[in-house]
Amino acid sequence: MADAIALRGSVVVRRGARVEKAVAAGGSVVVEDGGVVEKEAVALSGDVRVEPGARVGGEAVSLGGQVHVMRGGQVAGNVTSISLQLFGTSLAQRLLDGLLHEGKCRVEVDGATR
Repeated sequence: MADAIALRGSVVVRRGARVEKAVAAGGSVVVEDGGVVEKEAVALSGDVRVEPGARVGGEAVSLGGQVHVMRGGQVAGNVTSISLQLFGTSLAQRLLDGLLHEGKCRVEVDGATR
């Protein structure tokens, strides 16, 4: 089973889709009705939204946004939201911008760096 990962964009897990992990850096994670994330759903500088009929089998975490679990949506693990504002910009966005600018951020998909 594959992971769904987006850099500077959002991840949408649609009806009937199953992913192991959903991660968005610089965007949000949306798990739609009938969508399943087997493990974690994580958003850096964005929200995690679990819609009615959607399921997250692990934790739902937002650093720089909020986690919204709609009535009928399921999260089996912890729900964590952390948001700090510095000079009008979220700390998560400043960290992400710095990592991407310095080339110190890499993406691994199935063990291969891209």
